[in-house]
Amino acid sequence: MGQLKDPISIKYKEEMNSQNISGIWEEPILGVGDKLLGVLSIFSPQPQKETESNIKIIKSAAQVLSLSLEHSRTQEFLNKTVSLLNATVESTADGILVIDNEGKIVSLNRKFLKIWNIPQEIISSGQDKKALEHAIRQLRDPEKFLAKVEELYRTPEAESFDFLEFKDGRCIERYSQPQKLDGVTIGRVWSFRDVTDRFRAEIAAKAADQARIHFLANVSHEIRTPLGAIMGFSEMLSTPFLKADETQSIVGKIKANGEHLLKIIEEILDSSKLEFGRFDMDRSNVDLCSLLVDTQNVLLNKIQQKGIEFSLEVEGELPRMICTDSRRLKQILLNLLDNSIKFTESGKVSLRVSRVEKNFFKFTVKDTGIGISKEQAEKLFIPFSQVDSSYSRRHKGTGLGLALARQLAQMLGGDVVLTESAIGIGSTFTATIAAEIPEGEPQVFFNKIGNFVEGNEKIDKKTQEQSSGTSLQGVSLLLVDDTYDNQLIIKHFLKNLGVQIDTAADGREGVDKASRRNYDIILMDIQMPQMDGYQAVSLLRNKGYAGTVISLTAHAGEQERVKAMEAGFNDFLTKPVSRQTLINTISQHLKRT
Repeated sequence: MGQLKDPISIKYKEEMNSQNISGIWEEPILGVGDKLLGVLSIFSPQPQKETESNIKIIKSAAQVLSLSLEHSRTQEFLNKTVSLLNATVESTADGILVIDNEGKIVSLNRKFLKIWNIPQEIISSGQDKKALEHAIRQLRDPEKFLAKVEELYRTPEAESFDFLEFKDGRCIERYSQPQKLDGVTIGRVWSFRDVTDRFRAEIAAKAADQARIHFLANVSHEIRTPLGAIMGFSEMLSTPFLKADETQSIVGKIKANGEHLLKIIEEILDSSKLEFGRFDMDRSNVDLCSLLVDTQNVLLNKIQQKGIEFSLEVEGELPRMICTDSRRLKQILLNLLDNSIKFTESGKVSLRVSRVEKNFFKFTVKDTGIGISKEQAEKLFIPFSQVDSSYSRRHKGTGLGLALARQLAQMLGGDVVLTESAIGIGSTFTATIAAEIPEGEPQVFFNKIGNFVEGNEKIDKKTQEQSSGTSLQGVSLLLVDDTYDNQLIIKHFLKNLGVQIDTAADGREGVDKASRRNYDIILMDIQMPQMDGYQAVSLLRNKGYAGTVISLTAHAGEQERVKAMEAGFNDFLTKPVSRQTLINTISQHLKRT
């Protein structure tokens, strides 16, 4: 027995004295590596002798306490380690399953139960076979799954990685490797990860790549075909000693192929805009009768060349004026009619127009063409697909027309559907749109083209002026375009109409000339050197120029049109422009002034 050394004993020295404790024995409790775990203190009312027996007893007691404390701390450490391991396994994105060498479940996490939709009660029951049966019933190929499991248990050291397809469409990534302890295989660890979204994204990406390749192949073919014809016929024109009728025929073919090439480019641009959601509708009051007549006139040449009949019919009475996007409605009708004319070798194509509800209009296109089978109809409205490639190779087209017509009709509140079709008999397509009757407009109706009714009385005046005899005598026009070929074309279009034409090769020169003279009309390109069309028209407006400035540009998008109008243009024409469209546009603006 000796002096108090342990701090705790020293702290309670006064209390020990009050209890008449005069003997104390202190022995350190040492752990692994002689780490001090504590102190064993034995108190007695009388001093005790340090005999060999007492020392042995005290040291043995300290050793027992050391073992107890080490075990307690080890157990606590193990409990924390197990808790941390379980928390880690539960927080992973994978479903984890551990199986022993006998195929019994050792452990699993909740993610595994969720992936395989296994109720907790099945696991709690310990019926591992029942859990397996419940799981594999969800697979598309359970036999393949079981075969892989059996193979792995025949080769305990093997690792495995594959995919599982579930009946509900999920795709699960499966990985398995042996579980070892001190180099001995004691079981197998399986991990499962839901990769459905990634799998679908990969499939979609592959499909997009294939579609892109198909798109480029189609576009390349369709553009090269008319382009090759244009270049070939242009070269033929340079051949000496061509007869007048041969020259006229070649020029007609160049024009037809040029129009076809333009149609392809416009379809591709429209399809791209629709795909990326950049397609705007421009609704305004539209003369429905004039629109139908214009649509018919555009197609007359094709109809006559094929030698088929065409009829434009009105069912009931239709309002003269409706509010819609006239350009897009006309595009829908032209695409449907062009498709029917293309695939009709003989017989008839007709367009019937009716009003099915107050603000709902139906356009029915019927032909006596090759017809469409049920299987072919399934891909009819898929862009760049063709219902009969062996037949369609003889015809021009990208396969975008019907798909575009449907998308445009849907944007106008309706749809385009194949109503009926039979192989060798013909097809019927129906387009519908929603269009209101403008307020404030006279209630003029028509029940056939050219026969107008206001109330119950006929109106004898002509529905629209014919522009073929238009005279622009004395009109002053400034043409601002940096391309000499374009200047020659516009001058030729306006030849013999009495127009006085000045030219400028860029925007800066155009502004200078317009500053010195007030022209009746300015035709201005957008993309030019020195100063582009946007800058030029803005500068003119800032200088107070109030005359009519019309954009005539190869920029064909709706965004470009809006930007041009905001910059100060009065109208927007896209190249290539037809002679009649150019004359009509100029005449309309002259009438306004």
